[in-house]
Amino acid sequence: MALWPRSGGEPEYQGRTVSSWFRRYCASTRSARWPDDARHQEAQRALEAIGTNAVPYLLDQLFSTRRNTVLQTKLQPVWDELLGPLGLPPLLAANLAHEGAAEALLALKPPATLLLQPATNAFAGTNQFRHWAGCWLLGCIGPGAEQATPWLAQGWRSTVAWEVYLAALSTQRLGPAARGVVPDIINLLSQTNPPVEFGLLKQICQALGSIGAQAAPAIPILKQRFASQTNLTLRVAIADALGRIDATESAALAAVLEEMRPEANASNRQSDIRALLALGPRAKAAEPLLLEWLADPSDQVWVDAASALQQLGTRNEPMLPLLISKLKAKHNAKLKVADQYGLYCAASAVARADPGNAEAIAVLIDIVKSASGWCPNAIQDLAQLGPAAKAAIPALREARASRQVWLRKAAAKALKQIEAPPRPAL
Repeated sequence: MALWPRSGGEPEYQGRTVSSWFRRYCASTRSARWPDDARHQEAQRALEAIGTNAVPYLLDQLFSTRRNTVLQTKLQPVWDELLGPLGLPPLLAANLAHEGAAEALLALKPPATLLLQPATNAFAGTNQFRHWAGCWLLGCIGPGAEQATPWLAQGWRSTVAWEVYLAALSTQRLGPAARGVVPDIINLLSQTNPPVEFGLLKQICQALGSIGAQAAPAIPILKQRFASQTNLTLRVAIADALGRIDATESAALAAVLEEMRPEANASNRQSDIRALLALGPRAKAAEPLLLEWLADPSDQVWVDAASALQQLGTRNEPMLPLLISKLKAKHNAKLKVADQYGLYCAASAVARADPGNAEAIAVLIDIVKSASGWCPNAIQDLAQLGPAAKAAIPALREARASRQVWLRKAAAKALKQIEAPPRPAL
């Protein structure tokens, strides 16, 4: 049934009870019907302010046996569609409550004194849901997390693949505090029958990389796995783990980058870029390759490469001439409205790298006027440019008079940012 908790005796923050903040937290998450990042972050800050006083309530929600009734299942879509946008208290489905409690506890990172006993009690039980929830909770422990190691080791030794995956996920979250399970991980990686499946092997690499230098005993088996592995995504994951354990172990990543260079298939290059981005800061080593891929004829590839370079904080000097060349080629082609993806992406990328670029701003203005599918994105880009996009003011004022509500609101918001007076110098 819906979650309508009583407020008696609950901890509060800014006049709202923990259950009220929790409802808002769950109802605004990205998996909810009406996600709202601002409300979600506000609720998260409130739960963090309540702190460890929120833990008993969150544990109750995580382990609750409540299930959605037939009535709620039927009523939920109607409530969400008609009343959700008005900001009224949500009907909180059981699955959202479970997921929300798990995420909130992970964000809070309560100490072992509060979380170890409920986690291990659940993990030791026979109820499958509570057992797996207990394994998840072990990775939520903050101070004193090393006390979870004996229980995590049991998860690593399990014959159930999902339980091993949860143990790997919790190990990754605990990092060096989980160093005691390294022998169990090595033992698992040494097994060839049954083979470790794709998703689990990738998660194992992330767990070892998170432990860092104290996972050094696993380096030999990781090198063996790297030598025998043919899947490029997994080779990247293994190379990343090696580099995070020992910064001098860079040969594997260098080898992988050389393997990627001759790849001509666009979808494979996109997959390679995603694998490289998963490396985090270590992906800086791939900058030369990504710069080469900016010249790829496929919009999907060069757009992903440009996005990856900007996420990595690559300097504009090597990037901007290539992006401007793409923009000019797309602009001169006089593409139809239906083919504006590449044109929009080129203008957006150039505008981010060079906010004063007149051609990029002109293209974004043309896209706003065309009212194509990329119009909302172009308006958002112009808004982020602020006063540098003042040439867009006439087009945005026209859009503000549109019959379409979303277009009026987006244009009005952009105008407010562009027309804002400059802040006085300090």
